Amino acid sequence: MSQEAIVKKYLEEGFPAVQVGGAIRDNGDSTATVTFIIEEGEKVTVAAVNFEGNSAFSLGTLKGRLSMRKGPFQEAKREADRNAVIQYYHNRGYIEADVTDIFFPK
Repeated sequence: MSQEAIVKKYLEEGFPAVQVGGAIRDNGDSTATVTFIIEEGEKVTVAAVNFEGNSAFSLGTLKGRLSMRKGPFQEAKREADRNAVIQYYHNRGYIEADVTDIFFPK
């Protein structure tokens, strides 16, 4: 398994700040020991998805455009969902519509 594969798996499981490093030690007998050093960071879970400032379309309609649901946060889905909502508005004549901020309330 590569460092990139480990990072991808952690990102899929909701660890957006994961960092993976590695070290290779030569065992001197034509073999090596590979050690992965993982700093997981905090696990982020989506508890709810809300919209503010939407008046043209209902919350349910906009949520229907999303792939992100409750569960592990995934950055790739966040960006895809952002683009999906913008495209939904643009396709209905709201050319200047934008998703200006995505945030995590504390």
